[in-house]
Amino acid sequence: MDHRSQKKLVFGIAYALLFFGIAYLLYLPFKPPVTCSDGKKNQNETGVDCGGVCAVCIEEPVLQDIQVTEASWVVGGKGNTYDLVAKMENPNNDYGASLVPYEFVVKDAGGTVIFKQKGESFILPREEKYVIEPTLTLSGKPATVEFSTGRPLGKVFRLQRKTGT
Repeated sequence: MDHRSQKKLVFGIAYALLFFGIAYLLYLPFKPPVTCSDGKKNQNETGVDCGGVCAVCIEEPVLQDIQVTEASWVVGGKGNTYDLVAKMENPNNDYGASLVPYEFVVKDAGGTVIFKQKGESFILPREEKYVIEPTLTLSGKPATVEFSTGRPLGKVFRLQRKTGT
């Protein structure tokens, strides 16, 4: 490459840099500002629009399912009157639920469903709770009682612990 071509190349690069520099300076006043709601992980954010200069990132808790540990029946009076009893346990240390749907299913000795009862309750963090359906008149003698809980429908709340000084 001769001296004249080198000179053209250097001046071409210099003019290109000058052109792009001026274009960038003209763009800056119209550039949208960086915010905590722009849908981008920028500034010093640790997540998209959270952490750093923005609000703290909230992590979705990994919650364990409510466990059923007991289900039974007791004679509740005369004739075919019974009380249904079940025990459920929340294994989560810090999270409870304000609305937990449940269902009792009662079967006779032949496995036929003789009664179904749906209801709702709540459960606190680390709580073992009894659910009782009292004074039910059944069409036969119960042999088994099944109790199941559904997915919590109400607010899942977090236990706020005080720190001592």
